[in-house]
Amino acid sequence: GYRLLTEKIKVANNDNKRLKIFCAVYTHPVNEDIRLAIGETWGGHCDGYMSATLKTDEKMGTVHIPHMGEENYNGIWQKVRSMWSYIHDNFLESYDFFNICGDDTFVIVENLRTFLESKRVEHDAGGPGYPKPLYIGMPIMSGNNQTYFNGGGSGYTLNRAALKMLVQEGFPVCRPFVNASAEDRFVGDCFRSFGVRGYDARDDAGEQRYLNEPNFVYNFHPNNSDPMSRWWAGNTRGMPPKYGLEAASHESVSFHHIRTPAKVRRIYKILYRQKMADCSADGSDEPGRVMPEEYYDSLPHNNCSWNFASGKYQSCPFPLYMEYESH
Repeated sequence: GYRLLTEKIKVANNDNKRLKIFCAVYTHPVNEDIRLAIGETWGGHCDGYMSATLKTDEKMGTVHIPHMGEENYNGIWQKVRSMWSYIHDNFLESYDFFNICGDDTFVIVENLRTFLESKRVEHDAGGPGYPKPLYIGMPIMSGNNQTYFNGGGSGYTLNRAALKMLVQEGFPVCRPFVNASAEDRFVGDCFRSFGVRGYDARDDAGEQRYLNEPNFVYNFHPNNSDPMSRWWAGNTRGMPPKYGLEAASHESVSFHHIRTPAKVRRIYKILYRQKMADCSADGSDEPGRVMPEEYYDSLPHNNCSWNFASGKYQSCPFPLYMEYESH
């Protein structure tokens, strides 16, 4: 993973930026320390930023956005519906693109902006002003093996037209009263019902911009026997497999499963070559490692067995967080 961050991925220069990007993070009150790390690092590179939790705090950039259902993993769909509605009502005309992700995602905002400002994206969105809806992210195969949606783990990005369509036309009819965690699949289903497909963000070499955790991405191979590799190979079927340094675009936009404040700051230090204090090897000297049980059960861990019937990892010890070698 360290090789991807140092030898392959480059942070773009945005000195002449044209577009304004709003970044939104859904989070949980227990994860205050990782929210702080995001605010100190990549969150400050967005033109607008907020995280949605149970308390509004201007200094922390947090907003309490009420939603139907409980504040737990099974309530993410309703939480994200409320977040998108809040962003639509308050920021629709102030920004050009809107990116959403969880608090275990790291976003390279400069690379996201460069991609969104590219001639390719502008053309596919209907030219200047981006009038056609764009729903951008990493394609994941849905459970019926017929359609793709953009995975929520690494985040996904909407332009103004897509946000307007989703909130004004989609939310009133797209599972408005369902409590579930599959917000990414539901958003994909909703857009597809209006004729909008997930926009493939792979670069010209077929390498992904929206990604899983760097160590996993670098070491992944579809023939690996570990459960996460089998799951990943199954959900990205139909796309040519990429391994090692070819697994990620040099213009990568985001990484999922960045679950500790130490890891957020470490990746930021590596990518931006910042003179930040070195982080511990596993983040054990920092608070904020413990996550709510309902979140924990849904996340991939090392040394686990995958139950294909239930769709969950079984008999898992506490996650073994991997960090990058010191430099």
